[in-house]
Amino acid sequence: MFLALLGLIDARIGGADVLKLIVWLSFCRVLATALTAEAWGGPRYGRLEGGLCVTDRGAHETDDTGTAGVIELRVDQISQLFDTLDPFPFRDRDLDEHAEEYIVGWARELPRHQAIKIVVHAPDCELKSEHANQLGAALSTYFGYRAEVIARDLKELFRIGRISLLIGLIVLATCVLTARSLTMVLGSGNVSRFVDEGLIILGWVANWKPLEIFLYDWWPLARRRDLYRRLSDATIELRAAEP
Repeated sequence: MFLALLGLIDARIGGADVLKLIVWLSFCRVLATALTAEAWGGPRYGRLEGGLCVTDRGAHETDDTGTAGVIELRVDQISQLFDTLDPFPFRDRDLDEHAEEYIVGWARELPRHQAIKIVVHAPDCELKSEHANQLGAALSTYFGYRAEVIARDLKELFRIGRISLLIGLIVLATCVLTARSLTMVLGSGNVSRFVDEGLIILGWVANWKPLEIFLYDWWPLARRRDLYRRLSDATIELRAAEP
């Protein structure tokens, strides 16, 4: 049905110009999306607040085995990595906002299909604490939860896109049929052409939202979901901090 409507529009006066306009606007949208931090990974983060510091290395592409990208950070207390106001048990707490920004920001810098290792430098006394034993599970739980939330958002976006596409196709079909009927009634004069072009443009505008969803809006969410899944599967390593 959609292809038939495209053929019908191309056969009409001015239909090609409308399609050129749609293609040009689509290109502008792609360019704008490509330039956003959300699409391509966002800014790099430096020193953090609340006693949480980065190491000199920050993040680098491989560990000693050459298989995993490494993110390094240093804390005075392991609990600094998590929201201290969260009433849930340690392994179920939300990650501290600054810690999440730092880890996610550096994870984006690593190759997309590379495994991730998070190295936490802490004092010796912290390495023997109960929090140290639960750190790996706590980070995995949090990042897994964030991945599930984004996956649900992506599913909802596609649902809205399908509904919007159905509505858009109905509006486009109605506009095309109405334009043909008015051309038969009004003839081929200027008034008829003005109404015809206006209805065709209206029909395409009604499809702008679903096209935007299925062409552009979904893949930044999908990339972020995949990033959190990689972080959920990351290897956690604790090391004694140098004085």
